[in-house]
Amino acid sequence: MEKKLRKSPVVIALYVIAALVLVYACYLAGGTVSQINEYYAAYGMTAKAGEFISYILQSVYMPLIMAVLLFAAGKILNEVRALNPAYYATSDEIAQAKAAKKAAKAAEKAEEKVVEAEEKADDVIVFSAKEAEEETVAVEASEEIKADINMKKAELLEIAEKLGVEVSAKATKAEILEAIEKR
Repeated sequence: MEKKLRKSPVVIALYVIAALVLVYACYLAGGTVSQINEYYAAYGMTAKAGEFISYILQSVYMPLIMAVLLFAAGKILNEVRALNPAYYATSDEIAQAKAAKKAAKAAEKAEEKVVEAEEKADDVIVFSAKEAEEETVAVEASEEIKADINMKKAELLEIAEKLGVEVSAKATKAEILEAIEKR
C-alpha cells in the first residue's frame, strides 16, 4: 500500500495566516492609493506613477515580507516532515485514526449524557425530598384537624407540644383547643 504524508495542522495554520497577512497587505495598498488620490485632489493635482509605487511599497513591504516568511515556514516544515517516515500513513491507518477519533467523540458525548442523567436523578431525589417534607407538614396539619373537644386532655397537650404551642398543664380542654387554633 502506498503511504501518504499526513497533513499537519501547524502547516495549514501557517498557510492560512500567510494568506490573511497577504489580504491585509492588499487592503493597505488600496488604502494608500485612496489616501494619495485624496491628498493630491485637495491641491487639484494628480500623482505620478513613481509616487504611487514608493508610497505603496512603504506601507506594504512589512506585511508582504511577513506573508512570504510565513508561507516559507509552512513550506519548509512540510518538506522536513516529508523526510521523516513517522509522518507517513496508509489509507487504512488514516481511516482507523479517523474512526478512533469519532469513537472518542462518541464516548465523550455518552459520558456527558450519563452526567446529565445523574444530575436529573439528583433533581428527582431533591424533588422527592421536598414532597416528603410537604407530606410531613400535611400530616402535622392533619393532626391539628384531629384536635377536638372530644379528645382527652393528655392527647390535646401532646398535640400542642408537637406544634410548639405552650399551654399550661392546668388549662382546660377548651383553652388548649383555643391555643392550638390560634397557632
